[in-house]
Amino acid sequence: MAIVTLVEYLRNNQLPVTIHLNDVSLRNVTIDFFEVSDKDLWLFTKEGHEMKVDISDFTLVDFDATVHKTFTSIEMVSQLRTLNEDIPYNAYVRNSKNQVIASFICIGGKC
Repeated sequence: MAIVTLVEYLRNNQLPVTIHLNDVSLRNVTIDFFEVSDKDLWLFTKEGHEMKVDISDFTLVDFDATVHKTFTSIEMVSQLRTLNEDIPYNAYVRNSKNQVIASFICIGGKC
């Protein structure tokens, strides 16, 4: 699943990110741990925050720095390699209605 690959990449590389979810924004946090099920993605930050993302209707992740949409983990790995030199960039997690359900803003930078 593309969202899991993205979160794993953020955690493994300890990249700072601003996360927008519903009406909540966490600025310049680092993902410490995450847990995923068929319906939910739990994010735990080094700063002590916990966020639950409903991924039951997850469809894709897209980026504002490229025109490609990622549906699978393989596509996500390819995108992350491409974007590695374009830090910071933004990723948008979308549902089947193309609505943003979570945003990862300023990946790898301080905004």
